[in-house]
Formats: sequence, C-alpha cells, structure tokens
Amino acid sequence: ESWDVAIEGFNQASIAIAREVENQGGSVKRISTPKGCVTGNFDSVSLADTWLDAGPSCVEQLGTVGKAWEIWKSDMDAIFVGSKPGAMSGDGARGVQDTPIIATSAAAVSSKALAILRKNNTPVAADFLTGIGPALAWWTPEETSQDELRSSTSKLVTELLEETSNHSDGHFMAACYKAEAFIDSWQEQRPFGRPLG
Repeated sequence: ESWDVAIEGFNQASIAIAREVENQGGSVKRISTPKGCVTGNFDSVSLADTWLDAGPSCVEQLGTVGKAWEIWKSDMDAIFVGSKPGAMSGDGARGVQDTPIIATSAAAVSSKALAILRKNNTPVAADFLTGIGPALAWWTPEETSQDELRSSTSKLVTELLEETSNHSDGHFMAACYKAEAFIDSWQEQRPFGRPLG
C-alpha cells in the first residue's frame, strides 16, 4: 500500500529521507523551503537534482509555489520536520490534526506544538530516535554491508517507536522517559529540560 509524505524545510539531508521513503514504498508529495511550499509527485532523483541545482529555490522549479505554512496540511500520511529548532509551532500543530510527525533534527517541535499534538493524540517521533542511524554505524563492525546496516537500524528504530507508541503521555514523552532512564543509569544528574524548540 502506498503512503504519502511531506518534508518540511527540504535541504540536503532531506534527499536521504526522500530516498528512504521510496525504498520503503512511500512517495514524497509535498516539500517546503524558506521560499515556499510545493505539492506534486516527486521522485528522490528529481528532488536531489533540483536541490543541488537551486538549493531552497528548488520549489520554484518543481511546481506552483504556495505559502511555506501549507506544509502543515493534514492530507499526508506523515510529515517530516527538521529545518530548525521549533520549526513546528503551535499553528503548525493545529493544521496537521492527527497526521504523524517525524522530527528529523534537534528540537524541531516546539513545546507549544507538542502540547497541541499530545492533546490531539497525534504521534510524534522524537528526533533522537529517528536520527539514531549514524550513531549506530559508529559501533558496527567494519565488514557490515550497507544493506545489513540499513536493515538493523530500521529494525531497532521500529522496535523503539513501537515500544513508545502506547504511552499515556504520547510517543515523544515516552521516548524522553526512556532516554532519561538510560541517562540516569550512568549520570548523577541529567541535563536540564527536554529536547524541544
């Protein structure tokens, strides 16, 4: 079954997200940059070529450019968020309704947005879970193939997301609690606050 995603703040790192969405059977249907938002049917090769050619102005080459906030429309199966800390504000959270949010950079979801998303029971995948892949590669034996690394990373992230999915405080907070428990196992005092923009 096909599924459609949007990528907020499309940039060079988003090219890898677009490729992986395709590898998993999904399609990128909407992207935004500081120049605006564009909706269409985008393959990862076209997105990569256009981004490398035009940077944030790539949206102008991909279709009719709308307002950047249009990325928050709720007609997607998931929205990747990661252009900056606090990229998803309270206004953005109101727009997505129950569309799952996948944070791809540190503190991409503001505390106000998280409160609104929690109230709406909207799943929010924490950036420190979704971005764990490169860290896992540090401890992987050198002879591990890229396919094996992709498979094991996907399996681990899926397990962590499933483990945090049914918590009464929501996905994001459940992931925070799990991370805090780990930090408490080797630190006398954990850092102040939570990873919110």
